Amino acid sequence: MYTATGQASLTIARAEAETLLPPARSTGSIGKESLVVIFHSTRLFPIRRQPFLLLYKIMEIKSDTNTTQYTPRNPHHECILLSSPSGMGKTSACQRFIHLTKQANFNVQGLLSIPVFERHQKIAIRLRDLSTNEERFLAYLAQHGENPNVGPWRFIPKTVAWGNTILTHISSNDVLLIDEIGPLELLQGEGLTEILPAIRVSKAKLSILTVRPMLIDALVDQLKEIPCRILQLTEENREQIPHLLLNFLAEENIQ
Repeated sequence: MYTATGQASLTIARAEAETLLPPARSTGSIGKESLVVIFHSTRLFPIRRQPFLLLYKIMEIKSDTNTTQYTPRNPHHECILLSSPSGMGKTSACQRFIHLTKQANFNVQGLLSIPVFERHQKIAIRLRDLSTNEERFLAYLAQHGENPNVGPWRFIPKTVAWGNTILTHISSNDVLLIDEIGPLELLQGEGLTEILPAIRVSKAKLSILTVRPMLIDALVDQLKEIPCRILQLTEENREQIPHLLLNFLAEENIQ
């Protein structure tokens, strides 16, 4: 986990911001169609439902022999939507999963958003290229007189452009992991706009995309052609999530 002194981090981040992204626009409505996720043995099967999204804690779901298996259109490309509120541990789970994949000789490409903390307060976000481990400041807390792009965050255009370039050059690999897609991309059409195109054209055996629960409907609506499984990360199951993701990858690897 990257750590840095708060003022120094903000100074570096702001120095990297040569121009400013447009201010956040008002959000639009999101799709009504949702997914119900049923847990069966070691698999999650999404089923179309109206109009609510029911996310079950995988540690609490019992096996049901009467569930219907969801058959993806392309069995060699499936997208896992790893979801939890901010601060629950999505990024940490992704980091542990990446460590496990390296031990198992799998290749991972994509982007990781790493929080920078000072005195237990999140003050900035760094973006890591998983192919090279290069990191750059992506966003910082907007200061007095600055307009945030989304929430309290001011995004750095040069890093956003860098991240989009990485996404357009993703090659064939075992795993495509992107942490995370947020309201800037899904509701405002800005930020890392190459995330969804990268998922759609990916030749990876498994794609993993982190997202907050409130944005799942909007994301699923834009990934209609991609089969998805939704995993809700909780305090109770977050230690098991990296291993479950590795199991999913192993399943795809033997197909």
